Amino acid sequence: MNTFGILLKYEYKKLLQKKITRISLIFCIIATIFSCISDLLGDYYIDGERVDSSYHMAQIDQSYARTLNGREIDRTLLAETVEAYRKIPKTTGHYTGTAEYQQYARPYSEILTFIHMTTLLPISEIMYQWQADEQDLYARQLKQLGNDLDALFLSEGEKAFWLEKNAQIKKPFVYQAHAAYHKQFSIYQTTGLIVLTLIAVCLAGVFSDEHSRRTDQLILCSAKGKSSLYWAKMLAGAGFAAGISVLFSFLSVVLTMFLYGTEGFTAPFQLVYCFFVPMSCGQVILIAYGIMLITSVIFAVFIMFLSELTHSSIASLAIGIVLLLVTGMISIPGYYRVPAQIWQWLPFSFLAIWNIFNYYTLPLFGHYFTAWQAVPVIYLVAGLGIAAAGKPIYRKYQVTGR
Repeated sequence: MNTFGILLKYEYKKLLQKKITRISLIFCIIATIFSCISDLLGDYYIDGERVDSSYHMAQIDQSYARTLNGREIDRTLLAETVEAYRKIPKTTGHYTGTAEYQQYARPYSEILTFIHMTTLLPISEIMYQWQADEQDLYARQLKQLGNDLDALFLSEGEKAFWLEKNAQIKKPFVYQAHAAYHKQFSIYQTTGLIVLTLIAVCLAGVFSDEHSRRTDQLILCSAKGKSSLYWAKMLAGAGFAAGISVLFSFLSVVLTMFLYGTEGFTAPFQLVYCFFVPMSCGQVILIAYGIMLITSVIFAVFIMFLSELTHSSIASLAIGIVLLLVTGMISIPGYYRVPAQIWQWLPFSFLAIWNIFNYYTLPLFGHYFTAWQAVPVIYLVAGLGIAAAGKPIYRKYQVTGR
């Protein structure tokens, strides 16, 4: 008889049958669905007046974006965009409320957004002063990369590494509609926080519940109580966390693609964020959800370690939630290079697109490993270390009179 398999099955059963697990799971699914559909709810207003429903506005913008599919963002398209926007008369109100915007400029709104993101020029300057110049656009983009690298106080070797990566990016970019991926990027951190919070709530009592319910004496004196049972609990918790991560990643992908369309897998990442990473939107989102999976498993191991260390589900839950909140509210300036990099690479703060694809690297053996390459390996090693450190604490625990 496979004793370990029976123990593992029983631990899964205990996790899934807990009332707190079911209630939290339902609540988090509702929160995830809302984050996916929130932009489509309600009405769209300009200067206090209702113009249209948000859902219908999104549909129109998506249809305009699809008409641009396959076009290079070169001098021709830039000139068309600027010409269309210059038909809008200067107004004290918001320019999107004019008939000229709706008729001429709105079909090019995605391109204007790209120009603004790439050049960092004010919208008004792009509309009425900027000369549509392909070379100027990509020169400003390269300058932005240099500024970003300087702000992070990277070494000369790291700067050369990223300049080489930038050279691998094919330009001019070819536009593709990518609304679903844009939405997935925008809700990615929210989804990650939901997943980690759910893991903390459900796993905080994996070990501590035995102490609080006073069943530890019976369990620890059993044949497998101080040996196989520890690893069965750890493996069940890690598997549960992996399942939660996959479930919410799948839910986010399916909902956004159902609502916003499936286009954009091969669209350049630079259409959404001005990061100089030679990847498509589809490649980025696959890496991001893979990292969420690994982070969820490591976070689960950490929470279960706290559960045994503190012998309190409330304490382990509180520590996990506080860490999630603090890392979201505090940032460390880039001139403190090492602390800033460590802070960004912590599991509690790493689940954000701008941290996963940040320019910090791990120089090793003459190579520069990016965050999305180095951090998962670091997490796996740290997770194994935390799990191993918890084993002697579990084995040496002595039940005293209460």
